[in-house]
Amino acid sequence: LFGAVAPDASEQLFDGVVPFLKVVAQVGLILFMFIVGLEVDLDVVRRSGSRALAISLTSITLPFVLGFFVLGPLLPSDTRCVAVPVAEFATDDTECTSKEVRNQIADGAAAQSSGSESGDAELIGRRIPYTPYAMFIGVAMCGTAFAVLARILAERNMFRIPLGLLLVACATIDEIVAFTLLALSTAVAGGGSAAGVAYMMLALAVFVTVLFVVVRPVIDRLVVEPFRRSGTLAPEHLTILLVGLFASAFVTSKIGVHELIGAFLFGVSIPRRGASNLFHAIAERIEGVSVQLLLPIFFVIAGQGVDLLGLGAGDIAPVLGILTVACIGKFVGGFVAARMTGVPKRQSLAVGTMMNTRGLAE
Repeated sequence: LFGAVAPDASEQLFDGVVPFLKVVAQVGLILFMFIVGLEVDLDVVRRSGSRALAISLTSITLPFVLGFFVLGPLLPSDTRCVAVPVAEFATDDTECTSKEVRNQIADGAAAQSSGSESGDAELIGRRIPYTPYAMFIGVAMCGTAFAVLARILAERNMFRIPLGLLLVACATIDEIVAFTLLALSTAVAGGGSAAGVAYMMLALAVFVTVLFVVVRPVIDRLVVEPFRRSGTLAPEHLTILLVGLFASAFVTSKIGVHELIGAFLFGVSIPRRGASNLFHAIAERIEGVSVQLLLPIFFVIAGQGVDLLGLGAGDIAPVLGILTVACIGKFVGGFVAARMTGVPKRQSLAVGTMMNTRGLAE
């Protein structure tokens, strides 16, 4: 809205600072997902494991299939047009020059002429093959924004009820599967390989094993045990937790899975036995900064990147089609799977609705 009403003022305000704000926003998200992980009761998650898996996979499969077979063929052909470095991807021979691609090529040429590092490669417009394009559309339809869902659950105090924990488990599976499918679509497009996908899943499994078998006992000895004896969280103990938190986020980002997954899993791995007040002590230290200051920046940046004025009359039908396929596929998939696994009707409706959190992380 600010960009539409006062574009000059908006550009002046955000000029040059957006990359730094993105880093700040990501720090806020990582801290928030760590708190979310602390709230998760592993015993409850284990009891709902098979149910969460069934709900998650169904709510992924249906929108993915609808996106691949229904939405992909119906979207305008220029949505398959991308600006890529010459000969980098295995595209077909059809050139295309949509408005967005022309702008990217022009920006790339300008950066190249000015000697910018980002302008080293010459860009060209190419229409990508249908299969990787449709796979990408399917992945976009089946994702669930983990951070947004967690924020809703936190605001409605739903983390301590079985439905909230079931949704967290579903969203975790959703996020991992969606990143796997995205890696697969990249491999099909020529920007990756099946071996790369296998490496990502193997590396993630190794990371989770190390986190719970090696790191968890270390945290218990260095942080949790002193807290049991004293009842207070010393600054050096909080430092250890924060170092472990950002290290976990860094590792998962390098693996190819979002850093939020690493932050969440590190929070889940913190030992609980005999130190229930530890989580309140940690939350008191970092929740205010994360939720009240850093997290809103994430939503500001997300909105700042949306150009509503760039949409024309011809975009109305595609937008409505995307929303319809995404919401119906996710809602029906989540609701039906929840009912089939014994979740009451009212809670199943909530599952279908809450699995529809979208957009920002994706």
